[in-house]
Amino acid sequence: MDKKFLTIILVLISSITTCFSQKIDIYVAGGENGESVVWKNGEIIYLSDIYVNPNAVNSLYVSNGNVYVAGAKNGQAVLWKNGEVIYLTTNSIDALANSVYVSEGDVYVAGTVDSRAVVWKNGEIIYLTFGSQLAGAASANSVFVSDGIVYVAGYEINLERMYVAVVWVIGETTSRTYVPHDFYDTIALSVFVSDSDIYLAGFEGSGAGWNQAMLWKNNEAIYLTNGLTESAASSVYVAGNDVYVSGFECDADRNLVAKVWKNGENVPLANSSINTMANSVYVVGNDLYVAITEQTPPVSTAYYLKNDEKIFLSNNGSANSIFVVAGGTDIPQIKTDFQLKLIQRKGEIELQPDAGSFESGWVYVYSTQGKTIYTKPVERSASIIIPTSGFPGGAYIIRLTDERTKKSWSRKVIM
Repeated sequence: MDKKFLTIILVLISSITTCFSQKIDIYVAGGENGESVVWKNGEIIYLSDIYVNPNAVNSLYVSNGNVYVAGAKNGQAVLWKNGEVIYLTTNSIDALANSVYVSEGDVYVAGTVDSRAVVWKNGEIIYLTFGSQLAGAASANSVFVSDGIVYVAGYEINLERMYVAVVWVIGETTSRTYVPHDFYDTIALSVFVSDSDIYLAGFEGSGAGWNQAMLWKNNEAIYLTNGLTESAASSVYVAGNDVYVSGFECDADRNLVAKVWKNGENVPLANSSINTMANSVYVVGNDLYVAITEQTPPVSTAYYLKNDEKIFLSNNGSANSIFVVAGGTDIPQIKTDFQLKLIQRKGEIELQPDAGSFESGWVYVYSTQGKTIYTKPVERSASIIIPTSGFPGGAYIIRLTDERTKKSWSRKVIM
């Protein structure tokens, strides 16, 4: 036998059980004791003196393990990446980054620079407006990327000094579309794009002197409340055919009450009380996540909801933006429902189930962080080959499942 090839034959006969479950990490950006923070699964992971706009509900994004937060420091727009402050401006009179989105490795940030709406791509600024204070002033409040097209939501102040909600679309050229407006101010705070449909969440003024929560779909206005009391929509998220919007609506005593609307209908929130605002909404599968701030002067409590479960974050803070990372798999223990030989060679791993113990199913390879590296359907065979020449050296989990019997086998290997 060539000694350059290491062959390990393992005969597994034990019967240790385990289960695989989807790994969920919940990130929330907000504030605590006057500082900006990021919580991961309820624990603070980053703390800074930068300013994060409490109305910037899309200020947090997580991609490939990197945590991005949009904000400001010393009057300059900044991007906060894994706790490190990156300045987007250095000599502006007043600049603020409101929203961040990551697509195919490119980092997009929406904000304002000296009363002009802007978006940065990998630190390079793109001006969306060229006005100044009062008439012509504008703000880019939210950014979303779909199929390489960049969508930015915000507002402009027109010559009549009305606030008008607008969405900029940046592709080969840049276009802008204003929402329908007659006599009242409109502001868009959040944008989401699904199947080429553009959704904006925000609010519209009224003749009664207060604002009304709004959703716009492809420029069609959808009123979320009856307009009898103050309300506003802060964030929009689309999951399949369902459209979720977070915000608040005042009750008859003018107390703020956190709200989530699903397809225009109010969704009762567990643990919701007066003086609460639902600032950001996120959906994974059948689970609804909502970032909430509860204001009971002189303190402000931050928490988030996962369906009916309330997860406390701070008794002196705010929860502004929520982002959920799903798709990893918790690392399994050894599982051997049937006997199998594993032969590890240079560039491949061979699995040999005992005759009659396996019919058909799937083979998986996971990293120790729970990421799926390789998957393939397999039929009854004397051997199953997994090519490994492209795998970096390290530890991996091999798993084989039988589709009919639901039995499985798993093993940790070193490559």
